[in-house]
Amino acid sequence: MSKQIFKISLFVGITFVSLLLPPKAIFSLEETNVKAYFIYQFTKFIEWPSSVQVDPLVIAVWGHSEITKPLQIIASEKSEPGQKLVVNTVEKVEKLSAVHILFIPKEHSDMLPTILNALENKHIVVITEKNGMAKKGSAINFVLVGNKIGFEINLESFKKNNLYISSRLLRLAVEVYGE
Repeated sequence: MSKQIFKISLFVGITFVSLLLPPKAIFSLEETNVKAYFIYQFTKFIEWPSSVQVDPLVIAVWGHSEITKPLQIIASEKSEPGQKLVVNTVEKVEKLSAVHILFIPKEHSDMLPTILNALENKHIVVITEKNGMAKKGSAINFVLVGNKIGFEINLESFKKNNLYISSRLLRLAVEVYGE
């Protein structure tokens, strides 16, 4: 997928999600909606080992976060035959056994080392949104570049968890660590 197609797809998706939310929520959750749609798009560029069942593909959010609702909306609208998306909220590492993607909001970033230790070799993509988290082990970390949302990728995290990430997604990253 070219960068232009990806950007058009992202714009269409954000517009679609925005239509489902009331105007006040659109204003307050614009950044959150973009991140939610990015997370959905990431699922198209990551492959789990054949031994891992990915239907349904489970996205978990650590603790309470505004991103949960937009992710649930996307999951309900984007689930397709043969690839259903499910969004859960979790607060205990024991509840992560059936998760494929874990989003850790900024306010819970201090949990990253504990979570990473518990998830070692579990085939889970950890996504964060606080500066420096990709260097500390998250697979994908959202960053602000000017007034735009971008993301960093930690290849070592993908390798450690036996996950494949498309080179097309790597080209879109602001920074790639562990090349």
